[in-house]
Amino acid sequence: MVRKTGILSTTLLLLLLSSLLITVVEAGTERTIKAPAVRETEEGFEGVITEMTVRVEKGEGHVYVEIVPFSAVDTQVSAKLAVEVASRVAGVNPEDYDFFVTIRAESPVIGGPSAGAALTVATISALMNLKIREDVMITGTINPDGTIGPVGGILEKAEAAHRAGAKKFLVPEGQLVILQPFRRERRLGPLIEIVTETRKVNVAEYAKEKWGLEVIEVGDIYQAVEIMTGKKLREREITKEKIEMKKEEREILKQKSMEMISEAKKSVRVAEKMAREIGDETLIQTVEEAKERLDKAEEEYSKGNYYSASSYSFQSKISSGFVRKLAEFWNEDPEIAIDEFLDEVDEELDSKERQIEDYTGFSSASAIEAYIAAEKRIEEAKETLKIARKNYYNEKYKEAIYSGVYALERGETAIWWLELAKRIGGGERHIDFSRLKEIAERRIAEAQTTLTYAQLMTRNGSEVLAMAKDKLESAKKELDRGKPGAALLDAIDARVQAAVVMEILGLEENEVEKRYERAKEEATIAISTARGEGVEPILAVSYYEYAESIKEENPVSSLVLMLTAAEIARTTKHLEETLTEKKTNRIVKEEEKEEEKRAEEEGRPEEIPGYTSMDVVMSAILGISILLLVRSRNRKFPPKISSSPTILCI
Repeated sequence: MVRKTGILSTTLLLLLLSSLLITVVEAGTERTIKAPAVRETEEGFEGVITEMTVRVEKGEGHVYVEIVPFSAVDTQVSAKLAVEVASRVAGVNPEDYDFFVTIRAESPVIGGPSAGAALTVATISALMNLKIREDVMITGTINPDGTIGPVGGILEKAEAAHRAGAKKFLVPEGQLVILQPFRRERRLGPLIEIVTETRKVNVAEYAKEKWGLEVIEVGDIYQAVEIMTGKKLREREITKEKIEMKKEEREILKQKSMEMISEAKKSVRVAEKMAREIGDETLIQTVEEAKERLDKAEEEYSKGNYYSASSYSFQSKISSGFVRKLAEFWNEDPEIAIDEFLDEVDEELDSKERQIEDYTGFSSASAIEAYIAAEKRIEEAKETLKIARKNYYNEKYKEAIYSGVYALERGETAIWWLELAKRIGGGERHIDFSRLKEIAERRIAEAQTTLTYAQLMTRNGSEVLAMAKDKLESAKKELDRGKPGAALLDAIDARVQAAVVMEILGLEENEVEKRYERAKEEATIAISTARGEGVEPILAVSYYEYAESIKEENPVSSLVLMLTAAEIARTTKHLEETLTEKKTNRIVKEEEKEEEKRAEEEGRPEEIPGYTSMDVVMSAILGISILLLVRSRNRKFPPKISSSPTILCI
């Protein structure tokens, strides 16, 4: 049994993982898998068999897809995501190979994403040189975390699998019982009407009785590969090790957390005094919520969860800072007071941005990770300030104040991370910005694939996917502005956001916990793997801790944070590649330089493509919520407000 603490625990974990995942990829290896699909006929839907072949060659990470006859783009996107998941499962870097995927069907089929699980099994088998059983077939989408998602046409596909000689048919977990439409005739006098009715069908019982076909539920790609190849990829029990902050980083965070709590206490005291002097109940209530966040910070501090304590302190400071500014402007002309306030915030953020851009001298990937966290936060602060200005120009004064306070406090967290970078890894080396840009570009491409796939899965779209799209656009803009670190982290956010939409699609509330435990397992493996390679993923470990702290309060946000922790940990080892002895310059697109110069000369705020105030200061799926600002019916200022607790990371 693996012990839960110390170096021995991590070492045993990595040894067990390596013994389960020994991957030797031979050039030209290919695997073919048959999978049922659905096509539409004049009589209705019919199950057919598709044949998919995956060939792996040495290359540069390209995925080539040939579909005969041509199908929609969703099948091509499924293939790209299948390659990403399969590469992670097999323990290989997809950038070292090219993947050639050929899909053949009798006629155009419906629902390309439902081939995702089969394509992933085929790709894993090609990478790991596994033999696929011909008497087992599978249907299901593939999610970025390796879970298998729901599909339609289960009965039609089961019948097609039976006709093709399958003895076992794997379906997504939760789809053993489905609602199936049936047609029947109904006589209305001399007329006959065709009526479609929906009945609940137990697929396992139906298929066994009618075709002798065994139908089995599978929750993830590991179960599917084991049944279809006989290869057990890993023991899930070995990942129960608890992830904790390393001693050195822990002591640094302890001190910084104590400072944050002290600042939050001071801010709350001032806000409470000002609110009571004015006597406005909504201001007083907001102060009470700031105090609740502060109490939570002290509770987490007592448990030794110093990152969580700092995050709760940050939340408290936003609420109390908002009240302080509202109270300060209570009897003043809002147009003048807020304009001056936003100018002050602008100057403050410019100063902080220069500190971040001018800093150099790194010794580890951990320090670079902390540094890019600072870069991401100053970018978010600046974008929020633009929104504050937009609100101000539209005379939405309370929203302008809130966004201004948020921008100011977010700027403080950027310096928090910069100071952490200095303390955990100051050295003589520099960041190779061209290499960091390459890493960010790769993550942006992955995020685009996941987002496209999620959009295909949720045909009607969703607000969350809209926010993921905005985040991805932000990443692209940041890359153009010479901020590859911020772009990298925003791309990860976009990917996780889109992934969560797929992973909780159709889930009951009590099933989110199961997804969370799976995400926690993935994060544990990713963090332990990074540590085994000599890298401490401090941002990932911080998110892991905070996800554990908020899982009762906000299950979906904790799922997002844990998935983000896993993605960041997988990226941290690549940050080591960006360390260089020679100082390099940031790569900024000429168009961006010209646009910034033009905006400055014209004295107008830059456009914010894809951004809304909801995107920057709120997003429940990213673990963020905002104060709910309610307009006063009688006057524009001072406003009446109500608020709810925020779930924000420092």
